[in-house]
Amino acid sequence: MLKKTILSSLLAIFSLGCFAQPQWQELNLRHYDEIKRIRFGFTLGANILDFSTISVLKPVTLPGVANPVRVRADVVSMRPGFNINAIMDYRISGVFNARILPGICFGSRDLQFYDEEAAGNEALYTMPIQSNYIELPIQLKYSAKRHSNFRPYIIGGINLRSNLTYKDDENSGNYFQFARFEPFYEFGIGLDTYFYYFKLSVELKVSKGIENVLAKRKSTPGFDPYMEVIDKMNSQSIQLSFHFE
Repeated sequence: MLKKTILSSLLAIFSLGCFAQPQWQELNLRHYDEIKRIRFGFTLGANILDFSTISVLKPVTLPGVANPVRVRADVVSMRPGFNINAIMDYRISGVFNARILPGICFGSRDLQFYDEEAAGNEALYTMPIQSNYIELPIQLKYSAKRHSNFRPYIIGGINLRSNLTYKDDENSGNYFQFARFEPFYEFGIGLDTYFYYFKLSVELKVSKGIENVLAKRKSTPGFDPYMEVIDKMNSQSIQLSFHFE
């Protein structure tokens, strides 16, 4: 599902650039990329959070299940979240910019557990996981040559996130304790559009978690079997952002 979302978003951004007709447009913000070294702005975005899981596939006895079963854990349903960031941009040269985007990110996903040997595909248990992050993306941006009021670019960097909802919460049905701090590496593409008074950038970014979020192996007492079926789990996400500068 995450791959399909990435592909459709890429096609949308490429279409925006391909169908633009810069020949007849007046050049806006002619010296925008030459005057100031430091610029500020803000970001509004939508995200989809996911987990990449590696299951152990060994027989375990789950709460409420009589016999041991071989269980597979996977994220099937993902709900859109949102993020808000500030932008601090430093122009290194005509094509390179260093960017810091401190902000907050909200999202959720459902971790489902399946009987690997069952004939149907009905989940044994669905664990809803809400994640609220304080994040600090640090990026390097490379911009191509400007064509009229459009300029494509690529970005790469790291994102340091602090999970505010890392503790297990039996009331919400989440029995896992996650890592409080999660480092990510990120890459993406975007398109700068120069308007009369400001620049709008549409950007698609993919984030991959570097560390296992279940490294501490802690869960709500009595629900350890759910933890036992997962060998490793890393966070990942896709984010569509609108930067205003």
